[in-house]
This record gives sequence, C-alpha cells and structure tokens, in this order.
Amino acid sequence: MVAGGLLLVAAAARLPGELRDGEPSAPTGPLCVDQPCRANGDPRPVRGYEAPSIVVDQADPAHQVVVDANVVENACTWHTTFDGGLSWQDGEFEIPPPFTRCELNSNGFLAVGNAAMGSGQTIYVVLSSARQVAEGEPAVGESVLLATSTDGGRTFSPAREILPGPPRPRAYVRPAVSAALRPDGADRLLVSVWGCGDGRCEQGFFLRSDDGGASFGPPVLVTPDPGGNSPSQPVMAADGSIYMTFLRRYEDRTAELLVARSGDDGRSFDSGVIDKQNNLGGRYESAVIRVDPTRGWIYLVYSDTRAGPSRVYFRRSKDQARSWEPVVRLHTSGGGRSYGPALEVAPDGRIDVVFYRRGPDRADDVHATWSTDGGSTFAEDEKLTDRSIDRTIGYADEIGGFYNPAVASSAATAFYAWSDTRNGTPVTNSQETFTRRVDRRAPPAE
Repeated sequence: MVAGGLLLVAAAARLPGELRDGEPSAPTGPLCVDQPCRANGDPRPVRGYEAPSIVVDQADPAHQVVVDANVVENACTWHTTFDGGLSWQDGEFEIPPPFTRCELNSNGFLAVGNAAMGSGQTIYVVLSSARQVAEGEPAVGESVLLATSTDGGRTFSPAREILPGPPRPRAYVRPAVSAALRPDGADRLLVSVWGCGDGRCEQGFFLRSDDGGASFGPPVLVTPDPGGNSPSQPVMAADGSIYMTFLRRYEDRTAELLVARSGDDGRSFDSGVIDKQNNLGGRYESAVIRVDPTRGWIYLVYSDTRAGPSRVYFRRSKDQARSWEPVVRLHTSGGGRSYGPALEVAPDGRIDVVFYRRGPDRADDVHATWSTDGGSTFAEDEKLTDRSIDRTIGYADEIGGFYNPAVASSAATAFYAWSDTRNGTPVTNSQETFTRRVDRRAPPAE
C-alpha cells in the first residue's frame, strides 16, 4: 500500500517584525570576512530561518540570492549579496489578499529549488499560500504563487497566483522552479508541485511557462496510479526533454524511486522505477536530478538506509535515463548518518553535492563532495561547518528536519547554504541561513 507523506505543522509563535512585505532592508550588520557567513542582516535577537535555496549569477559570482522562510515571522524571505556575502540586503515577499502569509507549514511549504535565476538580472521564486475564505475561518486550498525580480534580487514583485488551489481539503505545496533560456531569448520556467489532501501527499504535478512566467499551461499529473509524492525540481536537457523524480512510499517504510521523462514539452510523462530501498528519501526528501550541460548525462542524489544508517548515494545515466549505473556512496568520511542531499552541476560539468551529517546528541555538520570527471570519481567528503549545528536549539527538528542544505555552482566556485543555530541560545532559539563559498578550480585529490 502506498503511503502518502503527512503535512508538517510548525509550532513557532509569530513575533512582530521590522521588514514590511516586499520592501528590502538596507544592508546591515558587520561585514562577513571569515567563512562561513550569516546570510542576512536581520538585527532582531529572535530569528528562525529555514529551508534555504541559493542561486548564483554566472556572469558575476559575487552576486548571490538566498531564499528561505522565517518560521518565527511566518514569512518567506530573500537575502541578496553583490559582494560575495560580505553584506546582505533582506526582504520579505509580499503575499497579496486573500492569501495568508507564507508559512513553513501546510500554508506554504518551501522546497530546496524554489528559486531560479533566469536571463539578465531576473530571479524567479515560487511558493504556496492558502486563501482566507472568510474572516475567522482557517485558510484553505493552498495555491502556487510566483514572485519575480528584474533587478537581481534588490526588489521583488508582489507574489501572484499561477496555479489556483484545489477545492478543500486538497492543496498544492512545496513548489520548485527551474529556468532555461528559449532560442528567442524568453525565459522558460519549469515548475513542480506536490498535490496533498486529507493529510496525505500522493500526487506530483508539472507546470510550464514559455514567456517568463507571464502565463502557464495547465497542470500535468506526473505521478500515475498508484500515485507518488516528493516530486523533484524539474530539469530540461539540451534536446528539450524534461526530467523529474518522484517517490512511492509504502507502509513497510520502503520507497520506490521513479524518474519521469517528457519528450513533448511537458504535456505528458512516462516514468519507470530505478530503485527501491528502505527509507529512500527519508520522509520528505526528493531525489535531486540534474543534467550535465557538457556531456548530456543525467545525475541523481538521494539517501536511503540500505547499509544500515542513512547514507547519501549518487547515480548516473549516460543514455537519457534509459539505464542507470550502480549507486556510488558519497558519505565516506566519519560516522553518523547522512541525509538531505542537494546537487548542482557547474557550466563546465563539475558536480557539486552537499548534505547533512547527523552525529550524536542531535548535532549536524554540513558535508560536501565534488567530481570533475562526470561522476566517475568523487573527492572524499569534506566538512564545511566550522562548528557542529546544535539541533536542540532552533526550529529544524521541531518542524521535522526535512529541509536540505543547498548548493549553487559557478565555473570556479561552489556556494553552499544551510540552516545554523550558532547564534541561538535555549532562550532565543535563533536559527538562520549560513553560506560558504569554496574554490573548486583544483581537481579533487586522488
């Protein structure tokens, strides 16, 4: 029997904030010189940032945009730097009526991959929010919203609805977006979203825009009977094929990993099972899929417990997902368990992977590995955090701990983002996004 994922409910109380919807703050706080860097200038002592996405401007890698959620404020937020993380400009996405605020619970799941950089200085962000049907009544029927920046993340337009929420009790949550340039110069947007209802998530949908988000086609069901969940961020290959992953979770805690492919511009998808393991994808993780722009190969990362504790694995296809090579374990250093992998491919074909490694006492470290030969070999995974993340502080474990670290790749550098509690105490419980950049010009040591 297929088991749908249960919706999370965040327990954080909302506190008054200083950021007004849609208006960025001026760069604040001390300049960050030593890595890693705090990715915001929020001066308030109580902060709760989680679920980061990060994108980098390939023409100017010092320009990065981080999108996350502040669970203390029940808000979706952005943080933009033009000086490589030395200083940040912060803003809160404007959620127009009748939608409620963007919360990291059933009223607005964020997903790693909910931000994409398009042509020029255009940034696209997708999120979900529920409608307030009547005063005093609970908000229901989450819709998918899109916010756009045309100035590199200095400001964003008010979010607008691109996929109306379904009738109660169903909802569209955890949208993710990618962008590709059309031959005519317009941005093509690919969006995935979970379909949930009655406390279960058993559907994955795909949306497409060929005009930079001005209009979208109808949602296409990617998960045929008996359904599936955890749809990944969609990606497009050079030949126009679109790929997504999704999972089918069963009551015995096994899960099947499926890869879906469309050869008709996303109008329909064919899918096939490529793996089945215990706890594949944990409870909410999507298997991340990417296409190598230099080789055309397809890469996957995901976690499962085939070897006992959760471990992160990599797979590769050289023939457009028709066949897959055996899994490669990426967590090779130290003990504990690894989970929450994210994957990106640089313009020159370098593969960057990041994940959490959970040690004793609910402490996380961020680990990364990379490959310069298309995944034939990987460097031994390295620890990016200079101190372990105490998850007894903050909100990551409280809201389920199902949000990955993130990575963005340029030709010479990898940029990582994760939620961190180093500035929190048992009283403040402050948690925020931290980033680190790593020079990747040298090949991995053999």
